Amino acid sequence: MLPSCPAHDRPESSPGEDGRQKKLPKQEEDEEDREWTDITPTLIQGAHQLAKNEILIAPHLDLIDIISAIEIMDPRMDSGVGRSTQPDPQFDPLQPLTASEVATIIDLSLACEVTWYTGRLLSQTVLTSSYLRHLDSLKSHPDQVVKHVLRASLLGLVKSCAIVSDEISKDNLRENEDVNSEQQTIDIYEDIDVTQTLEALDEAYSILKSWPNELDGYRIPLMERVRFRIEFLYSLALLSSSPTVETVSQVEAHLDSALEALGCTQRDPTYPAHSTLSFSAQNDPVRAAFNLNFYQTVSSNSPPRPVYFPHSFAFLVDMTRRILEELSLVSQVALANSFSDWMSFFHAFSRREPMAFPFVRSYLMSLFQSGNVIGLDPDRSLNWLAKDCMTNLSAGRLCFPSNGSDTNTYMLNRLAGFLVNYLSAFAANRARGRRILSNSLSEWKSLYNTTWVNQLDLAPSTLQRLQALIYYFSIESGLQMTLMGFDLELYELDDDRRAMWWVVERLSERAWLLLKILSDGAESLDAKLIRILGKLAGVAGQLTRRKNKHAGTPPSEFRLREAVFERRIKLLKARQANFDDSTLVSELDLPAPLLDYQAFVSSELVVLTPTDLDATLQDIKDQLLEILFLNRRHNTISILQLQCYLNCLIKSTKNMIQINQTYSSSRPAEMDPGNDEPLSLKTLKISSSSSNSNDNDNGHQRGRIQLDEHPKNQMDCQLIGLGYSDLASKWFII
Repeated sequence: MLPSCPAHDRPESSPGEDGRQKKLPKQEEDEEDREWTDITPTLIQGAHQLAKNEILIAPHLDLIDIISAIEIMDPRMDSGVGRSTQPDPQFDPLQPLTASEVATIIDLSLACEVTWYTGRLLSQTVLTSSYLRHLDSLKSHPDQVVKHVLRASLLGLVKSCAIVSDEISKDNLRENEDVNSEQQTIDIYEDIDVTQTLEALDEAYSILKSWPNELDGYRIPLMERVRFRIEFLYSLALLSSSPTVETVSQVEAHLDSALEALGCTQRDPTYPAHSTLSFSAQNDPVRAAFNLNFYQTVSSNSPPRPVYFPHSFAFLVDMTRRILEELSLVSQVALANSFSDWMSFFHAFSRREPMAFPFVRSYLMSLFQSGNVIGLDPDRSLNWLAKDCMTNLSAGRLCFPSNGSDTNTYMLNRLAGFLVNYLSAFAANRARGRRILSNSLSEWKSLYNTTWVNQLDLAPSTLQRLQALIYYFSIESGLQMTLMGFDLELYELDDDRRAMWWVVERLSERAWLLLKILSDGAESLDAKLIRILGKLAGVAGQLTRRKNKHAGTPPSEFRLREAVFERRIKLLKARQANFDDSTLVSELDLPAPLLDYQAFVSSELVVLTPTDLDATLQDIKDQLLEILFLNRRHNTISILQLQCYLNCLIKSTKNMIQINQTYSSSRPAEMDPGNDEPLSLKTLKISSSSSNSNDNDNGHQRGRIQLDEHPKNQMDCQLIGLGYSDLASKWFII
């Protein structure tokens, strides 16, 4: 409503209590002299003129104003708004169900469970199943299939969620980033333990096995659903109930059995693999079994987030298969024997796309480190981890004294804690992991300073190697933090990517030098891969500069300004994190400063010929193929992930070879102007990501090269399981 012209015929005063005329205050008088006009139609008309995702904001309106406009518990945040006008069917736990309806209820309940595993509220997912609150009533159901099979399956679901809920509460995950911790505890049927639940599932399986008929073709499919629940629940119990190396080693066999049962269920003709997963499209008995508005009956301090269930039954199977494969992969962390194995495993695990489920990442940290125990082995303590790290990365040259002074023990304890924190960054979500690594840069410098402040009982050569090891992890943290920026698509412009490729090149070179110093010149596998990474980054920068030149863009327009460059690397150059002024850098005669804007500008002036780039890339490809061949014989927990990583780097190398050859064999003037899509950087594509990437990624790839790959070639960059890829494929998109 807006005020219009004043009403002149209104009195300017009002009678007081004594009957005399009382003069209205000026403000009240102005309010009385206004008339209001309804402008709602005008607002509605303007709203229709807005395009999708457009918003009108007043010039001085900021985020604080928007947040403060709605308060918690305000009626406008009521979770009941927008409720469907269609009447919900009445739920009766004793209603008769066909075998088909029992199977569908089990499948839809699994969809709710899997959606909860993504981090959503119980009240929006698992607890929408009405049967979960009436399992005791099913004991008196006249139908044996409902009484035993449905009840045992849903009870197994409850116990599976209870185990996962306990794992989530271990603080390995971040609230509102990985999970919504509100209402994450499922506290129903606590008087029934896992053993009793497994016995009920075994009984249900036996009943189906001896059933006199085929239940309209659903007897075997129901048996496979029950077998899946038995194996899945038992696997979770093994991982959670005081796990040991021996018990965890049994998990893989049970998860394989669950995968087999899942596959049998999907391949059965009765399974609606190609049907849309919809709760509302089911018949009345099934639709009544789920109350998707249940969350409206639960008090909450914040509005619920949108929930997206699997869009099809086939996708439900894929998500469930992902969970089983990820748990199988994570269980292997207890079988590692050295720090190098764990570091390679965590690095590869963090690059998985799509990212592992939150509770699986929590299991990873729980199995790796619990209190003072590493890898579930009581003989491996945190101090053992620190010593093993020194031995691994130095090829046995750095050996910390076993019976040292108190200052030595203090240093060892701090180093062990920093190593666990470093590895935990790769079990977190990528944004959180990048923050952990960035925050650790100053901590590594502080640990280095401690080696000078405290009088360590170490030989001078041992002390210098220890300091070099600390410096290496500072550089390695900065390198991984920068690479995660590519994973998170933080560097969209060509200038940004060129600058960060230069940073990767410099950090890789420094990390390689430090590893060689630690091992007295011996080049480990880690050192080889780090150096290859730096060379690929250098070539990517060269090809990007050439792309800009061929596009006719003046080089001056693509030079990154110093202020922007410094802002990009401010965490790496912060005084409390920078080693350039350290005694170690002087003693080792390392070039300083490591990251400098003038050095970056100078590197922009260096232009390699296509012949030089081709020779570099061919050498990189040969090295990667040799490493891939030699490491196929090794049997470590990270070997498959390492092979995937190598394949990603090989693919990127081949793509850059093709791009380089395209540049050297064509000139802009020679291109046919009549051809709408000439063979150029705008039409080429270089992308090793999996075929199931989100459509939204297409917008981010605009202006980059993407190479259309044959479906067979896309498998080269996939990890274990369907639809996984390694994010290293995003590092060198030109």
